[in-house]
Amino acid sequence: MKHNYRALSIQLIEDRIYLIEFNSEELQVDDVVQLFNVLEEMGKGDKVGVMAVFDRYHTPSDEVMKHLHRDGRSQQVIYASAIIIESLPIRILIMLFMNFYNRSPHRKVFNNRSNALEWIKKKRDNTRKKLFSSIGSTLKHLMFP
Repeated sequence: MKHNYRALSIQLIEDRIYLIEFNSEELQVDDVVQLFNVLEEMGKGDKVGVMAVFDRYHTPSDEVMKHLHRDGRSQQVIYASAIIIESLPIRILIMLFMNFYNRSPHRKVFNNRSNALEWIKKKRDNTRKKLFSSIGSTLKHLMFP
């Protein structure tokens, strides 16, 4: 089911992976706050992966990118973020901008959805392996002190 908001829509496409499509409305900080609230609610306490698709001629403002950089909420809610931009000039600009504001190795820019989905699935599966490994170690220590 697709959930539509002022500047974007959110849709579950796979277990713990959401597609976020930004429309032609200019993204504002309030939209970003709402996005994280919705993702947190949809994830039910678990981190989620996102595939963010930007309109060809629309990129986030400096204010929004700075907010994302300063606000640590993205790392609390999202385990990986695939940014999909088909337009080469805009993709290059975003990649340059991310060199200054990218705080996470779990964020990558792609030119198509299929490559982005494969990458984010690997990130999701690695996150699960780490979680189960951690749980297994804890149980082992509890059972065999």
